[in-house]
Amino acid sequence: MQLAEELRDCVAHIVVDASHHNGLVYGDPIGTAFCVGFTIAGAGLVYYLVTARHVLEPYRGQGAAARLSVRVNKWDGGCEDVPTNPDTDWTYTPDNDIALARFHRKQSHFFDGLSSDHLHDGISSVLDVHVGDHVLCIGLLLNSPGKQRNEPIVRFGRVSRTPMPGETVDIVIDEQKRLLLPVEPYLVEMLSWGGHSGSPVFAYLPEGYAPSAKRWEPNRPYLIGLMHGHFEVPHRVRGMANPHSEVDLNSGIAVVIPTEKILDALEQPHLEAERDEIAAEVRGRP
Repeated sequence: MQLAEELRDCVAHIVVDASHHNGLVYGDPIGTAFCVGFTIAGAGLVYYLVTARHVLEPYRGQGAAARLSVRVNKWDGGCEDVPTNPDTDWTYTPDNDIALARFHRKQSHFFDGLSSDHLHDGISSVLDVHVGDHVLCIGLLLNSPGKQRNEPIVRFGRVSRTPMPGETVDIVIDEQKRLLLPVEPYLVEMLSWGGHSGSPVFAYLPEGYAPSAKRWEPNRPYLIGLMHGHFEVPHRVRGMANPHSEVDLNSGIAVVIPTEKILDALEQPHLEAERDEIAAEVRGRP
């Protein structure tokens, strides 16, 4: 499947200690965020960044001293690092691995938002995702994030298990705080690695596949959720110092937070009230 460029354009990198020298970018990329645009009648679009809560959780309480930025590409080449405060700019869901922030998109940004239709179309009860369906995610590769701008990669896989009511998986939000949350996710056969956290995950119908009972459009990706990360499996190894030590191995199974949870987060009362205020302000202008 040939991926539409606008899907890659919805992705940004979250970076610590960002800097630029001689046209090259530096810093410590730690995760992926993607942009969603909410249409407000008569007031245009309001943009939000969405990422995994655990990407930002270790920096909460540090404020501006955390030195976090969102790195977005620009139309004229290169990129811009937009400072972000983990304490004042972001809203965190208490019961899931989701964080979101209002984003003021500039005309110079080569960074577009998924429409809110992507969210509504991707709700599991509407989309009817099954085990074996094809999926992809778009996000940061820590080893090669891009020397002059964001260069996200695309990874492909299959759905291994769909969300099951009451069947939860414990995910780590902050290891130091020993913060775990039970969630009802998709499980996906896809090698997720550090940096993919917060990536948008899409289901799609490949070329040549009959749509069967699905109402999916061929070659159109449907947002099914947000990448949390991968399951780690302890593996015993023998070493000179400790013959019974263990290391954690990537199981190849990724945990994906369903789209409806993202939509729930975006429809929290204080965010809806904020959008109502924006609409009233715009409509009141001469």
